[in-house]
Amino acid sequence: MSNKILIIDDEKTFARVLQFNLEETKKFKVRIEHSGLEALRVALEFKPDIILLDLMMPDMPGDKVAYQLRSHADTKNIPIILLTSLVTEE
Repeated sequence: MSNKILIIDDEKTFARVLQFNLEETKKFKVRIEHSGLEALRVALEFKPDIILLDLMMPDMPGDKVAYQLRSHADTKNIPIILLTSLVTEE
């Protein structure tokens, strides 16, 4: 049985590259959500073993998504790894 990972990130290309690399190992089943609000519902349905969560998203910041996940009995014990990238010309 493979471990399930939920990636919550609005950067579609980054999320797909991450998904590809994880699934290529044949050890993980990966689901991607680009909306923090939708990810809350999906986490309850998909029941991931771990969540990779972007901090900066347009509809709901990652810290608020994490708070909501921690507030629900069915998702409060799922490990969350927070990710973010900020690219500037400098």
